[in-house]
Amino acid sequence: MDITGIEYLGLDRVLKRGTAEIIEEHEKALFIRDTVSDAYLLACADPALGAEILERHRGRDYHALMVSDHGLGLAAYEKYGFEALLECYQGAYYAGMPTIPETALVVKEAEEKDLPFLNATYEYTTPEEMAQIVANKRILVGFEDGQPVGLIGEHLEGSMGLLHI
Repeated sequence: MDITGIEYLGLDRVLKRGTAEIIEEHEKALFIRDTVSDAYLLACADPALGAEILERHRGRDYHALMVSDHGLGLAAYEKYGFEALLECYQGAYYAGMPTIPETALVVKEAEEKDLPFLNATYEYTTPEEMAQIVANKRILVGFEDGQPVGLIGEHLEGSMGLLHI
């Protein structure tokens, strides 16, 4: 399956870093599990095929499931009894890095001492996941006048999404 579209960035990231377990692959669909986060990712050009794939693998623990088709995602949320639904929108810079304005903001790689701020500020990961993200050096903290004021980082499965300003 061609996964060059922006809607497949998360799945592409997991494949490129070599942490994907390919569960099922078709000309119009790809279903993988990320071995770092234990999240499942499904890319499909045909939502009906995507639904069939999910049903064939129903015995798996879908504690986190990311799908490229919005309607399929809503249907899976209802069918498999997820506790939370989070709609994410992809964004990417394809033409180099953006211009960053001069500012008093100081950005540093997060350290273990930043965990209280990170866990109090960002509610979409568990404290254990956040500690792993910090240990993996995949999160930055912005400081103004020595105080933390924001964060940006990468979820365990590789998608950029930890953001708070």
